[in-house]
Amino acid sequence: MKRSTIGWIAGVCLLVAALAAGLLRWGVPEAAGAAAPEAVASAPEAIWRGEARASAARGAAWLAAHQGENGVWSDARFPALSALALWALAGSDDAAAAAAADKAVAFLLTCVQTNGGIYAEVPGRKGGALSNYNTAICLTALHATGRKDLTRVIQNARAFLAASQYTGADEFHFGGFGYDHQNQREYTDLMNTHFAVEAMRRTQDVEDLRPPGEARADINWEHVLRYVERLQAQPEDGDDNAGGFVYNPIDAKAGVETNDAGRVILRAYGSITYAGLMALLYADVPRDDPRVVSAVDYAARHWTLDENPGMGDQGLYFYYNVIARALTAGRLDAIQLHKTAPDRVAAIRARTGLEVWAAVAVKTRADLDTARAFAGAADRILYDAKTPQGAVLPGGMGVRFDWSLLDGFRHPLPWALSGGLDAGNVGEAIRRTGAALVDVSSGVESAQGVKDVARIKAFLKVVAGH
Repeated sequence: MKRSTIGWIAGVCLLVAALAAGLLRWGVPEAAGAAAPEAVASAPEAIWRGEARASAARGAAWLAAHQGENGVWSDARFPALSALALWALAGSDDAAAAAAADKAVAFLLTCVQTNGGIYAEVPGRKGGALSNYNTAICLTALHATGRKDLTRVIQNARAFLAASQYTGADEFHFGGFGYDHQNQREYTDLMNTHFAVEAMRRTQDVEDLRPPGEARADINWEHVLRYVERLQAQPEDGDDNAGGFVYNPIDAKAGVETNDAGRVILRAYGSITYAGLMALLYADVPRDDPRVVSAVDYAARHWTLDENPGMGDQGLYFYYNVIARALTAGRLDAIQLHKTAPDRVAAIRARTGLEVWAAVAVKTRADLDTARAFAGAADRILYDAKTPQGAVLPGGMGVRFDWSLLDGFRHPLPWALSGGLDAGNVGEAIRRTGAALVDVSSGVESAQGVKDVARIKAFLKVVAGH
């Protein structure tokens, strides 16, 4: 791949990631009467937010400057590449970016096929025109523009994509999506599947605009889950893999290893795990479901921005992009912050509009007094055990603090109890402290970072009895 192509793909992915994560907004004013984020942000936060906006503006300018006269970026045979750029620019009030977006839409419309797909014919190429891949990304980008005149194009593309879900005899691939529309071709992968699933969920509102009596288009979400579940590593696949995902049942993108039982398994890796997590979330799997929890645990155990875990530099910018898209799909209800100053907590709370819990590390009675500084900044205090000095991990050590320290303490905010809880002691903890809310992590794990369904059930059963 040419160096210039690598550069623009990197720019697009980073720009889309910033927008999808909510770090930046294109021309959206703050709510009336609400303080602008900068008004409540700490100085460092104001600096990084300004740098992020400036970076996005440079990225948008770069995209506009490198767009072809025909509205194309990179290879016109694969309109999804141009759609990624359109997706990044959608909603911009910058004149140059908006003009580039309009040209991109015009180009994508030339790729609309009579069968509803959005792709260009590429005769003789394995996988053909990558019709599913191109259609999924193109219809998502067109929908992101908010243009009502594109409704029929999007509806037809949804019908095309829905008909592309594999329902053939091959159990390995059943329920997934491959690159092309030949839906009986025995090939699928999680990359194509997550793009298709995201497209169908993000664009579902256009189904309400169909004429009365016209059939709606959708995919079989139960079949999607059946496929995605098969690609998620289980505890018996080893602590390093558990909860993560693989590309497809036969393609070892990150290599293979032999587990303790002597079975050869495919290694999980970072970017595809976030793709799998997105597929679960868009399929409406609850966020407390063990499948989602274990995927998040894998992501936490392998958290880094220095590489794509398990793949090194390969797919690094896509990794950044899919992290942001997965966080958007997650629709967080609350944020739990550890080792975070009150002004920073307040800034995050104001910026996100989400409930924020501030963790207070406890070893002595004096430690409890630090909770008072979070009054007005956080919504809840989480009392957690202070991590022992020299500990390898920052938390999840299974350590509890002396619950008697809470006796008679006047809590400045609603609170929750954490630190060393498990099914064997949570009942006593609730009785002893009067905690109305408890938090658990390592206490429901069968190995470091690996959540155990049976232990989760046992813990919840005890809590429900109090």
